Amino acid sequence: MSERELELRRRRRPGRNDTAQIVIKDAEGNTVLNATGALSKGNPQALQERP
Repeated sequence: MSERELELRRRRRPGRNDTAQIVIKDAEGNTVLNATGALSKGNPQALQERP
């Protein structure tokens, strides 16, 4: 089973200086994607995974 991580950093005002990082690992724990960057606009939110 692969592993997914998502980190959102929201600043005080939506769409201002927000950042995101996405990490995806394969079944052996090897990182296959690691993306980090600034979000240009929007209101980032993460929803909890449902069983």
